[in-house]
Amino acid sequence: MSILQLVATTKTVVPGSQTYATPGSFTFDVPSYNTITIEVWGSGGGGSFYNLGNLANGGNGNTSTAVIAQGTLTATGGQGGLLWNGPSSVGGTGSGPAGSTTASGGSSAQAQPYPTGGAGGGPGGGAGGYYLTNGGRGGTPGGGGAGYSTLSPGGNFRSASGGGGGGYVSYTTTGYVGSTISLTVGAGGDGASGVPDADGGPGTVKITWS
Repeated sequence: MSILQLVATTKTVVPGSQTYATPGSFTFDVPSYNTITIEVWGSGGGGSFYNLGNLANGGNGNTSTAVIAQGTLTATGGQGGLLWNGPSSVGGTGSGPAGSTTASGGSSAQAQPYPTGGAGGGPGGGAGGYYLTNGGRGGTPGGGGAGYSTLSPGGNFRSASGGGGGGYVSYTTTGYVGSTISLTVGAGGDGASGVPDADGGPGTVKITWS
């Protein structure tokens, strides 16, 4: 092969990254790369609410995905906040093709009266929301919303919990992942009625290449 032929067949790589943190569906056009990493976080669950007989669980977080040639990277959302004296809400999980790295989202704290949310899984996962009168939103990506608990009509506290954190999965390869990657970013779980600021943090998909 001549020098001119070698130059003509050498790909030009400009390192970079792209982050999707708004809920919805997207398509990423894959650039030239030597190594590419796809990271996916599910969204956090919403916080629960108890106040003088008014009560509601939080909404579950939603799944985020990235579809590549090797398979689908899936990070599920955290469980919505729960009431009474049951277990805390658990975090979501991650799954993907062979060689993927996964982490579960954090479980929430079920407490009286300060029910915080669970942190999003993996590196950079969003912090769980902290107790406020109106709840507390989970951080991005995938933090669970905080809940709210106050006295029952009988004068006793009722346990509530924040939402669980979203799961995480990442995949790094030098192989072919396709010319496009189809993405879905999950919306955070809704905070229970009565805690309008207790939504879970949205999911995220981040793609980095070099």
